[in-house]
Amino acid sequence: MTRYEFLDQLRRALGSRVDSNVVNENVSYYEEYIATQVRTGRTEEEVIEELGDPRLLARSIAEAKERKGGGVKTDADTEEKKPFLTRTYHLPGWLLITGVILLILLALGMVFSILRALIPIILPLVIIGAVIRMLQKK
Repeated sequence: MTRYEFLDQLRRALGSRVDSNVVNENVSYYEEYIATQVRTGRTEEEVIEELGDPRLLARSIAEAKERKGGGVKTDADTEEKKPFLTRTYHLPGWLLITGVILLILLALGMVFSILRALIPIILPLVIIGAVIRMLQKK
């Protein structure tokens, strides 16, 4: 593969994943890198073989840009960044059940603590109400 084929494949692979500034920066970098290595006495084929598949290189560059949050391909109409792929995390069943049980115990604890605070007020009122009803029936 020649330098121009490598750079063309890299440009096309990057063009569908990142914005044009990132494409230009990376193509310029690798063009200069290859030229520098050739000036040191290496062959163009050796340098390109060392760099590997330009599509794989483009994927690595795009993923690095996505992790950094910059250089993601933009929509020409709205100029908004394309959203990252969302990841779905699944909790193990035992962890989910444990969490639900803890939430139920927490809710019951709150209810009982409120009742414990109100019982000294409610209990005498209930007793007084019961006594009044008994007296009214006689």
